[in-house]
Amino acid sequence: MRMGGIVKELLPIGTRDDGEHRLGVPVLSHAFECGAAAKVDRATVIVSADKAAVIMNAVAALDLRFPVTYVHQASASGLGGAVACAASDIAGSATLLLMPDTIILPLDAPARSLEAVAEGATVAVTLQRPEHPERFGVAELDSDGKVTGFVDKPEQAPGPWVWTSVAFASEFLALIEQARPSDGEWGLTEALGLAAAEGLVHPVFVEDGAYHDIGTYEGYLAALADLDELPRAPG
Repeated sequence: MRMGGIVKELLPIGTRDDGEHRLGVPVLSHAFECGAAAKVDRATVIVSADKAAVIMNAVAALDLRFPVTYVHQASASGLGGAVACAASDIAGSATLLLMPDTIILPLDAPARSLEAVAEGATVAVTLQRPEHPERFGVAELDSDGKVTGFVDKPEQAPGPWVWTSVAFASEFLALIEQARPSDGEWGLTEALGLAAAEGLVHPVFVEDGAYHDIGTYEGYLAALADLDELPRAPG
């Protein structure tokens, strides 16, 4: 079941100690931790106007070591639309796309994709195997492990591997624009499919770790368990 009416990015996923108090750490902090592990030098946050103030306050409390800028999106239109909103901010540099309502383990998994782009790949996808791949963007692979396409939330997954983070060079922005639909959701999986058709997708298979979508109660509880944050029953 999807969570409704909840700013899931702010749900507590762990704690940290500021020297005097134990402080709750929100889910969105995980994306920044992955960014820090990848040694990013700045972050751009795409956020809707109605969430902007609370998200900005939460990010400010994280005491990050790199600058953060914000792009306010008038209305949600999918990941493709979100990235397109920030195109002028990220053009000209290698970009690591992370979602603020997911948990990727290990923390350095997305860094492996960013490294691939730094070494010349146009697009690199972090591929992991969640329990229910049909709920995500599933990679289609040939017998050699080459990515031939992607399918978003299929009724039956063609394989176990789903993309969990994406790193890309500026050239990928043109494919995102090419994948813009005439109406409806503007996803990123479609743009990844175009890149795969041109042989531009570098897969990074992550055999260890886990991937959790905090958009569902099931995903949230599973993430807490993986991070060892579930409360212990008395006795």
